[in-house]
Amino acid sequence: MIIFGINFFFEHTSVSVIEDGKLVFSAEEERFSGIKGGKRYSPFTVQFPYKSIYAALKYLDITIKDVDMFALSYDKWKHLKGLLSKRWSYYDDYYALRALFHTKRILSSNYEMLQYMTDRMNTFELQKIPILCFDHHLSHAASAYCYSDFDESLVFVADCCGEKSCTSLYIGSNQGLKKIKSFNIPNSLGIFYSVVTQHLGFNTFQDEYKVMGLASYGEDVYREEFQNIISFDKRGNYKLNEKNMFRLDAFLGPARKKGEEITQKHKNIAKTLQSILEEIVINMLTYYQKKTGIRKLCMAGGVSLNCVLNGKIHDAKIFDEIFVQPASSDAGTSMGAAALAWYKYTGKMQIHFDNMYLGTEYSDAFIESEIKAAKLNYRRMTDEELVKIIALKIAEGKVGGIFRGRMEAGPRALGNRSVIANPAMNNMLERINHIKGREMFRPIAPIVKENRFDEFFIGEKNQYMLFTCMVKPEVKDKIPAITHVDCTSRVQTMTPKINPFVYRILDEFEKITGIPIIINTSLNFRGKPIVENPTDAVGNFYSSGLDFLVIGNYFLEK
Repeated sequence: MIIFGINFFFEHTSVSVIEDGKLVFSAEEERFSGIKGGKRYSPFTVQFPYKSIYAALKYLDITIKDVDMFALSYDKWKHLKGLLSKRWSYYDDYYALRALFHTKRILSSNYEMLQYMTDRMNTFELQKIPILCFDHHLSHAASAYCYSDFDESLVFVADCCGEKSCTSLYIGSNQGLKKIKSFNIPNSLGIFYSVVTQHLGFNTFQDEYKVMGLASYGEDVYREEFQNIISFDKRGNYKLNEKNMFRLDAFLGPARKKGEEITQKHKNIAKTLQSILEEIVINMLTYYQKKTGIRKLCMAGGVSLNCVLNGKIHDAKIFDEIFVQPASSDAGTSMGAAALAWYKYTGKMQIHFDNMYLGTEYSDAFIESEIKAAKLNYRRMTDEELVKIIALKIAEGKVGGIFRGRMEAGPRALGNRSVIANPAMNNMLERINHIKGREMFRPIAPIVKENRFDEFFIGEKNQYMLFTCMVKPEVKDKIPAITHVDCTSRVQTMTPKINPFVYRILDEFEKITGIPIIINTSLNFRGKPIVENPTDAVGNFYSSGLDFLVIGNYFLEK
């Protein structure tokens, strides 16, 4: 059975494919369209992930008639009921509902879709595929629990909003997902964080992670002012003042305009915002852990990508094990919807997956043809030769890009679409932020050998870079580039099984420098998604300050 999970109602449009109980493909539309977040909001267009669907069919070498069903991560009937609640106008309900009610027609008649009417896709076969719709927060919950390999867990979901829910708690078991608590519109932790993000001069639904990083430079001194915006108790119950939420200047002062100087006041607002979020969520999880007695936690929804929050949850020792869905944004709901469809037809909740390298991949033959067409100088090397030259170059202070193997699902580059460098150099953070067009206050992350983690860090070991850890005081001077101002670091652990090529780079780099750690940030530049194809990888290389690029088994250097 082949199930295509699809998210297209909100941002981060995506496709995920389950084949006979295993997740075999997942990708966001943004990687193919070049539009960050996958769509631009408009009440007159429906941005369906056609390119992702086609990429999945092509990678899996199947046609549309091999697909048994589509599973959508939004329920149109619950949305209609949700219209009785007061909603925010971030999208046009009429056109959104029109899209949901006429999904098959949109799939088969849209002009963009017609561009993909090849031997893999055609209108007649597509019209025969059944479509299942699932609740948005339930899809988030399934994206976490169904991929956790836990028998039972508490499941936390928080984002902007679904059909009506904004924060939800479930109990996940082999019998399904049971909701035990819901905070509905307008009480949204996601919107709370986003409106303050906008007040601080950043983009909503995109730049919340920047505010998280900025918070490390501030002090928690705006609690009194925030009492006018949100109230909460020791059980994690919270309530937003909807009227005050959209006039923050009355309590926090004038909003910062984009491009204006970031002052200590802005840093302090960010810190208070982050601290309040952490306190609410930890209070909530502590209460419901005690109430249910469950010692395992799954997390999903955009709020669950707040790695500082995740690190604090780990440090609070509320749970024995925590699984955060690596694609916790709405992109992950396509995984969740597909899992719910699998459960509906088989009664099985858990989905197998090997890792998050679930996207497209390009052969060396194709890569070489692209390099030759561009008339570039290059060297073809074996893996062993590449590992040695990469380690040597970054040890010397060079900054390089890697484009190899399957593209990662989720927002984090995990070594296959990455920018890598030496963490021991004091100026490396500034250099990489300059190369990528990032704000200078933003930190960069490391990859460390998993078996060496405890020598450098205190916290949760995680291969998906989802938890902030503390850098041990005695080693912070050895790795200044990845030590944030508050001595934290968002760490990715690595083993030979996870990514043999990257692990060998770590091994070779350690032989040269004595440090089993390298910098890892995504191969993209300001305002653009992570690169998906060799042409864009080469283009980004030659239009940026990168010193070298490894693309497949080819080495390019300026």
